[in-house]
Amino acid sequence: MSDSATAPPPEALRLQQLMSRTGSFPLPVAFELLNKYSTKGMSVFDPFCGKGTALLAARALGLNAYGLDIAPEAVICSSAKLVELDLPLLIQYISALPQRCQSDLSSVPAGVKVFFHPVTLSELLAVRKRLTRDCSIGQSPVKECAIATLAILLGILHGHASYSLSISSAHAYAMAPAYVERYAERNGLTPPLRHVKACLLAKAARCIPDRQLPLVRWSISRGCATTAHTLFRNLRRKIDIILTSPPYLNAQTYSKDNWLRQWFLGYDHRTLHSAYLETASIPKYEVRMLTAFS
Repeated sequence: MSDSATAPPPEALRLQQLMSRTGSFPLPVAFELLNKYSTKGMSVFDPFCGKGTALLAARALGLNAYGLDIAPEAVICSSAKLVELDLPLLIQYISALPQRCQSDLSSVPAGVKVFFHPVTLSELLAVRKRLTRDCSIGQSPVKECAIATLAILLGILHGHASYSLSISSAHAYAMAPAYVERYAERNGLTPPLRHVKACLLAKAARCIPDRQLPLVRWSISRGCATTAHTLFRNLRRKIDIILTSPPYLNAQTYSKDNWLRQWFLGYDHRTLHSAYLETASIPKYEVRMLTAFS
């Protein structure tokens, strides 16, 4: 597309930090490929969009971006990289979220409680309720702020940064509660008291750019790649480039790795597991890939 655009712009690199996730491919790789093989006005499709790397690269180059993924947290993260965002408005939105709310924790699974201080967990539930409501509003700045905030929250839900909400743990995947409980007991760890709004603002300052990337046409759906032809019927013969990083062969923990994020979004990873392509069988993998791309 452009000989001068040799690397992703700083705005894209910052947005890429929204959420860590296993199985992602580097933004510079996606950017370089699209920069080399695209022309202005083209449309890019990623049937396994994950955290939205290919779609973010497309937006950075002014290309229309369309994506699909079975994972609900992937859809949120990818969407947050494509919405129209104004940083001052986002800060204002986050600052107005509820805080220090006394939520009923009796329905929260014991495995979830292992990760969070009760005050933090109570705030999380209150913020989730607000974000769920605002994400359902029609196209509006409020909905766009809610999507971005939800992606930021998924990025800090667990980890070991100063703004991570959980007991010290991995950023890219959620460890098993029993392991966390044993490790915490051996090492004298307790879930930290974190205030959700303060941590959201700290993460937003790190990953939301001051300037926007080009606004492009985009759409992201949750679903299986083999059904792309029905979910995106209106895009038949309108996609110029397919760029994706499909699930790794013999990688069988994609849904399990994100069980905590999926709980927060209202899903049980065990009910989603069967729809994922998690197999060590080469024939089965080939069939699913051929179906997805035919």
